[in-house]
Amino acid sequence: MNISDFRKKIDRMAGRRDQIESNLKKASDEVVRLKQEVVYSEDAQRRIQLVAKQTQEQLEFRVSAPVSAALAGVWDDPYEFLLKFVERRGQTEADLVFKRDGTEYKNLIFSGGGGPVDVAAFGLQIAAWSMGGTRPFLLLDEPLKWLKSKNRILEERGAMMMGEISKELGLQMLMISHIPEQQRGSDRVFRFTLKQGVTQVEVL
Repeated sequence: MNISDFRKKIDRMAGRRDQIESNLKKASDEVVRLKQEVVYSEDAQRRIQLVAKQTQEQLEFRVSAPVSAALAGVWDDPYEFLLKFVERRGQTEADLVFKRDGTEYKNLIFSGGGGPVDVAAFGLQIAAWSMGGTRPFLLLDEPLKWLKSKNRILEERGAMMMGEISKELGLQMLMISHIPEQQRGSDRVFRFTLKQGVTQVEVL
């Protein structure tokens, strides 16, 4: 190998060295950038988790409070209603839980009957309405139809509870019901009957 070839080889090696150093510098800069992105991402994730937790706490209260109040308006020893957020399979889910005497029930309809579930469903409608976006009006089809007792006291309390909530919130309710206690607790009652294909309306 003569001097000229040797110099060319050295020049090529120097060029490769410069390219490697340039690539190394770019890689180092990219590592710094990625580390900073990780810091930003972790900070953003912490902030999102904090906001999500605060939102969940507010939602828990805004849903649980009216439902528990509705239950307390009917029973002397009512269930407490809880909205619990839990992580399952990497996702946040909400459990609707009834609690009494330290025991929690997720499927109350199988252990406590349909009455508490009906009252809770009404409370959930009130909670949904209270979050805004709709007029002060609810259309209800047979609300509290599973709320039953031998002396009819629960039916009466259910009607009173609905009436109190309506007045307190300024919320008008139009309901279809065959329950006498609900009819007696209403401001106005209309009876609809179908005779020979014609609907007739009677004010009671």
